[in-house]
Amino acid sequence: MKNRKWKLDMGTQSPEKKGRGFHRGGWLGKQRFGPALLLVLGLILGSTVTVQAQSLDTLIDRMLRDNPKLESLRMDYESASYKEGEFKDLPDPMISTGFFPLAVESGMGPQQLQIGISQTLPWNTVLQNRAQVAREEANLLKVKYHIAEEDLTLGVEQLYLQIWRVNEEIELLKSRLPLIQAWNQVSLSKMSANQVSASDVLQIQVFINEVENAIQVLENQKKSYRVRLHRILGTDQSSGDDPNDLDIELNPDTTLQRSVESVDNSTQLPDLDWFDQQMQISEAVLERNTSEGFPTIGLGLEYTIVGKRKDVDVPYNGRDMIMPMLSVKIPIYRKKYDAVRQREKALQASIHLKKRDKELEIQENIALAKVNIETEMENLRIYNEQIEILERTVNMLYAEYSSEGSKFIELLQMQNQLIDFALKKLDAKVKIHNSNLIIKRWQP
Repeated sequence: MKNRKWKLDMGTQSPEKKGRGFHRGGWLGKQRFGPALLLVLGLILGSTVTVQAQSLDTLIDRMLRDNPKLESLRMDYESASYKEGEFKDLPDPMISTGFFPLAVESGMGPQQLQIGISQTLPWNTVLQNRAQVAREEANLLKVKYHIAEEDLTLGVEQLYLQIWRVNEEIELLKSRLPLIQAWNQVSLSKMSANQVSASDVLQIQVFINEVENAIQVLENQKKSYRVRLHRILGTDQSSGDDPNDLDIELNPDTTLQRSVESVDNSTQLPDLDWFDQQMQISEAVLERNTSEGFPTIGLGLEYTIVGKRKDVDVPYNGRDMIMPMLSVKIPIYRKKYDAVRQREKALQASIHLKKRDKELEIQENIALAKVNIETEMENLRIYNEQIEILERTVNMLYAEYSSEGSKFIELLQMQNQLIDFALKKLDAKVKIHNSNLIIKRWQP
């Protein structure tokens, strides 16, 4: 598994959100992935973020220890590692015996009972090569375990950051409520003085209700993320772990370039190791196939019990016989060995092409993530400018409404747009962080 540093070098995939407005059909019904705590924030805010509160490292360590999927893969590997021992022993010796219902008469007497023992001796590399195939197949399960580690670690990061994102959106909406409620009080006062109509009060109350409902929806969404987080951590829903707010420590020395461009060429992704290990298995099968085509030697010994002759006295009368045995199995029919060799060569060509396709997929993922970062950085700049303009506009409209009671609809529309752009700004940060997490997942 790659050596991870949890200085905000992460993000999570997020679907595009376009045309999101505050009212129906807008941001209230949309699903958004949350802002990850990534090094890229150094370029966004001239700083980076470090997790201080509920430790992400702690959650990942717990996941690596307790996740049932990882534990099952560990046991699969352990189980497969024992298979190698099945091929280290010689074949079992064979003991045979027979007797003669009608004794065969020999010069030294009648043969009464025959006992034999034989042992097959494979070529000196056959057992080693059989065990090597089992060893390489077990190592493939080990690579599968490391791939699952990477994927589940990414899942923990994404869920953790989605919860963080929901908290940020809730805080953003809650921070707007006091201002809108103050407007409501002003509207009530003006309505009492017959300076504005009751529709102004009703519209702002609808506005407040929408904000409060959106906050409740986000609270429920956070609960669903917590359920998924407990599942991936392998813990009960009642365990009480709740990654809520994160303390943020700023470090102005880290830049986006350092975040996404640092690559350790001395390591390789387990996703690519998977194909290398498949190639190792195929090579081991070819070695085994070659050694299986060598002759097999059999050694044996037969002992025959001979009775004494009573009709004549001969030298060695009734002497038992011992006969050493030697056999050789010669694999002269080679079609099955040729078929295995051709099959494995074709399989190796397929593995090579699959690995190349995976490399191109990884390059695509990283390249698209970098393009997304550049796009969202530009969006972030625009959103900051728009928010600054809208804040000035809202202040001007509110001053005019307070003094003259006019342009109330424009005031609500501008506040609606201000909230919308604040959420878009948060969304842009999310996408940047997500892209960094994708880059980190696919870079060695």
